Amino acid sequence: MYPKFLVSLLGAGVLSVALISFNFSDADFYQYEGETPGVLTATGMTGGPSVFTFERWHFAQVSIPDDDPTQIQAVVDIDVTSAVCDWKDLEYSVKKKKDYFHVRKFPKAMVTINGATLQEDGSYRTEAMLSLKNVEKPVTLVFTISETKPYEIKGEGIINRREFRFTGDGPADEVPIAFEATLPTE
Repeated sequence: MYPKFLVSLLGAGVLSVALISFNFSDADFYQYEGETPGVLTATGMTGGPSVFTFERWHFAQVSIPDDDPTQIQAVVDIDVTSAVCDWKDLEYSVKKKKDYFHVRKFPKAMVTINGATLQEDGSYRTEAMLSLKNVEKPVTLVFTISETKPYEIKGEGIINRREFRFTGDGPADEVPIAFEATLPTE
């Protein structure tokens, strides 16, 4: 809470000072920094697929020690306010309402990756930690990565929206996500 003083004159030269409190969240001070390295989408099923594209996100940190994807370490910073959808009424509702993203209070999401496991088909699997709406839960991501630098990564996963305090009706609980990106060079 950040106090703000209200000063007024009450007839006959009497000065009145009142303390008024305003609640500010981190959202009021959050500013996005970074360059979007690719495409990040989430698809809600609302009678049909509604694809939300996050226009602003970046790798806050990334490293692949010894050029071994099983050792990948990454932090992805996502500006949730940048989610766009062709259905503008849905976009507005999903971003603003408390039972969905509630971007005024929660403008940012973060994904943390600490290693991956090589799969038989040559892809990699990781249990990433997703922090969204002050909830942190593991999310399984499966991805492929190019063999040469700059590394190109492409992957997908599924988020259970109910685990992240999305209580509104409408879309299915399982929300597919997809991403493609060029990893920044170390």
